[in-house]
Amino acid sequence: MLFRSQVMKTSSRVLGPEHRDTLFSMDMYAQILDILEKKEEAELLYRQLLHLFEKVHGKEHRLALETMDRIAGLLSDQDKYDEAELLYQQVLQIREKVLSKGHIDIVRSMDTLVGLLERQGKYDEATLICRQMLQLREEVPSEEYPSTISIMEDLARLLEKQGEYDEVELIYQRTLHLADKAYGKDDPRTMASMEHLARVFASQCKYDDAKPLYLQILRLKEEDFGKGDPNTVTTINSLASVLQRQGEHGEAELLYQQALHVREKALGKEHPDTVSSMIDLAEALASQDKYDEAETTYRQAIHLMEKVLGKENPKIAAAMGSLAEMLESQRKYDEAELFYRQRLLLTEKMYGEENSTVLITMDKLAGMLESQDKYDEAEPIYRQALQLKEKVFGKEHPHTVTAMDMLA
Repeated sequence: MLFRSQVMKTSSRVLGPEHRDTLFSMDMYAQILDILEKKEEAELLYRQLLHLFEKVHGKEHRLALETMDRIAGLLSDQDKYDEAELLYQQVLQIREKVLSKGHIDIVRSMDTLVGLLERQGKYDEATLICRQMLQLREEVPSEEYPSTISIMEDLARLLEKQGEYDEVELIYQRTLHLADKAYGKDDPRTMASMEHLARVFASQCKYDDAKPLYLQILRLKEEDFGKGDPNTVTTINSLASVLQRQGEHGEAELLYQQALHVREKALGKEHPDTVSSMIDLAEALASQDKYDEAETTYRQAIHLMEKVLGKENPKIAAAMGSLAEMLESQRKYDEAELFYRQRLLLTEKMYGEENSTVLITMDKLAGMLESQDKYDEAEPIYRQALQLKEKVFGKEHPHTVTAMDMLA
């Protein structure tokens, strides 16, 4: 790095700051600074380089635009999204002005801008540009562009974040058809399209549609990758989740046991993915009233998560809540209360009092105490929850009104 810095300075002194060798050295040094995570230094050097490129070649020159792209990328890396977006927009506008319609550099600019907008949660704007990219792909086809399937999947992902599930489903059905036609059923890209569609079906509770797709994906993955491959295990979990929601708890349990066995063997008992499989298995066991096995599995998973992830983790809080509910259903109130209170303390510490998970836990704890006629203990928790709900939601919100009714 020191050598590259000296080369840049020597070139500037001997050849002049506007010589192409000097500009090349500056560019290389800025790239090194970027790689070394010295973002602010790299940004400053790129801005100097941009000034020189614009002076030597003009603002619309390819090198000036590429440098603007790099500055925007550095700004994005530093979470300076507004500045980065402005630069990316400026680059795109210039490229649309000076290049032919559908030029690969225009498409790349659009793709980069979509990613930045998505990162900021500006899904409407990102969706609009993604649709424009798809139109360009169809009107001015080029081998250099992202594939039609890739653009459509990006569009579907953006629409899914906006809750537009009907269109998302149609897009994924089309991408599956295109991938099947272009690559064949056994190709990983086709399997990926199948998984996207199956996941969307499952997210809309269309389990009868999701199940046969997951079964087909699982068969293909077992043939291509083997039963112990992480990709196969992911599909096993997805299929088991669908079966669990369809009420096929026994089949789900067998699949979760299979996933747990593979992960324990491949990753070890303390790996987060292994512990996640334990939680899934515990839920399947509890659904079949196999409470002793479920309780043992929940407790073991919580212990391992605290050891591996630390005590302040949302997954631990969720597992505590599930175990508390199961214990309450068995009328093991003292143990259930212990886990509800642990979850309450944990979620308050992680999120603060004015959080929906905290309020839900308070309601569950108070409700269980009330069911045991422990009114003196339940009432202050209900009152605290009511005050927080009035603050968070307002006095006329349904959640607040319900809380008032509980105290009436």
